[in-house]
Amino acid sequence: MKFKTAEIITGIIFLLYSILYIFWITPTYVTNALNDSSIQTIAWTLRPEALPNLNIGAFIFFTCIMIIQATRSKVDELLELSFNSIFKLLFIITCSFIYVALLPIFGFLTISPLFMLILVYSLGLRDWRYIVGISLVMPFLMDFFFYQGFQIILPEGQLWK
Repeated sequence: MKFKTAEIITGIIFLLYSILYIFWITPTYVTNALNDSSIQTIAWTLRPEALPNLNIGAFIFFTCIMIIQATRSKVDELLELSFNSIFKLLFIITCSFIYVALLPIFGFLTISPLFMLILVYSLGLRDWRYIVGISLVMPFLMDFFFYQGFQIILPEGQLWK
């Protein structure tokens, strides 16, 4: 199968999954601990379904971009994976699992800069000013965004308690 066709088919499958997610998974499995009368008085960002809906909205947006790029692309080459790219993918997946396992121990603000540094470097960025800047600033921005926007406190870590 050509790469362009595979991207279009993948995009359509992602869009079908998104429809399933919005109309069945979120209403069925995201529970509301509040009674129905008080849910109308709180901001939409604090409701239980807000974060899943924002995530799937971003997923739909990037899926549409992928489909548009695939239809406009002039390249019909097959996707070729080298040993280096497969190793890099496995390395990033392994680092992600280790990161998630260490979050409850060290906390988000402690372990995230190191994870971001490893992730950004392994994805190909080599300018240390950008690497250090991204790895130090992004976790604090994400912590601020989650706390201020969603009133969610990210893991603080058992090591510091």
